[in-house]
Amino acid sequence: MRRDYAGLASILLRLAMVPAAMVGSSDTKRQDEASRNTIRTITGRILRNDDLVFLAEEGSIRTYMLVDASHLRIYEGKKVKISGALESPHVIVVRTIDEVD
Repeated sequence: MRRDYAGLASILLRLAMVPAAMVGSSDTKRQDEASRNTIRTITGRILRNDDLVFLAEEGSIRTYMLVDASHLRIYEGKKVKISGALESPHVIVVRTIDEVD
């Protein structure tokens, strides 16, 4: 049985991006602001769901939505190493991408 992980990731990301005002926690808001634009390097597989492109982190349950990623579709299903800025805890603006064997 094959699962639709990209569809599940899309739903989870939409839930994870609930505005901090709805959550009501100022600590969460401060942590989000501190982590914003932090450069991270992550290895994982590129997944696509409709027009959205995601990175499923290797060895983790984390999934990141990739911003302005239309050019990354050629990597769909491939293992890659991405370096980019975190826009939020689950959204990355890709700076570099390298395919990993």
